[in-house]
Amino acid sequence: MKKLFFASVLALTFFCTYPVIGVEARPELHVYKTEHDTIRVTIGSTPVLFSVEPFIDTAGRTQVPVRDIAEQLGMEVSWFEDEKQISISPAVTEDKGGAGGDSYHFVIGENRYRKNSTYYEADTSAVIINDTAFVPLRFFCEMLGYGISFTDNSTPGTAAVEFYDCLGNLILDTDDIISCQVVPESERPDNVNGPCLELRFSDEGSAAFAAATARISQYAAPDDYISIYIYGEPISVPRVSEAINSGKVIISGSFTDDYAQELADMILIQK
Repeated sequence: MKKLFFASVLALTFFCTYPVIGVEARPELHVYKTEHDTIRVTIGSTPVLFSVEPFIDTAGRTQVPVRDIAEQLGMEVSWFEDEKQISISPAVTEDKGGAGGDSYHFVIGENRYRKNSTYYEADTSAVIINDTAFVPLRFFCEMLGYGISFTDNSTPGTAAVEFYDCLGNLILDTDDIISCQVVPESERPDNVNGPCLELRFSDEGSAAFAAATARISQYAAPDDYISIYIYGEPISVPRVSEAINSGKVIISGSFTDDYAQELADMILIQK
């Protein structure tokens, strides 16, 4: 057995990675398209950050990178080369020891999937594209017992930029931002790859953000995070390890240079 290579997560921000949601919680997954026709998925209110963009296949099914979605649900993914099989099982943890529980299996190119020893029929199959394994999201959710819903548009608020805590409480939004600019390549932080935006907050916004990050940094994982949305599109879910008192943040994601500038212009226009 060996693990298939999966691309690393592209979307980074000023803190670190997204939180993992345990499988016991069973929140509903929600799938929608942004105004830029990008497919986004949330688990409850938490956006999933994908290493490679999801896509709609010829059967009209949403295909997502399996490792990204599985790991955020507290699962492990293994690859069996001879069988061309993806296996998914509960992750091994220090408090729970061995994984145990049900196991789930997709075979590349086969229109069926398996939970333990029981097979189920599907109208599409798992695929591999550029060394990344994708699985049809609806059948993945059905196997694991998660609800799933689909809408055409994003559902958060209408402000250009919004920051939420783990309970869905708004921390600050565009009204608290006094400037937004694309960071020149020579000035980007070392841990940021690609174009990024620098947001500076008003005095009131800075105080609110400092207070919120101080509070959230005391939360136990997986609740120690902030969700960042730009025009209703989830950009990142960074963990918070300490209070942020600088009055500014750097936001990055899978931006192109043109899209980063477009976002900056839209935020400034709304101001």
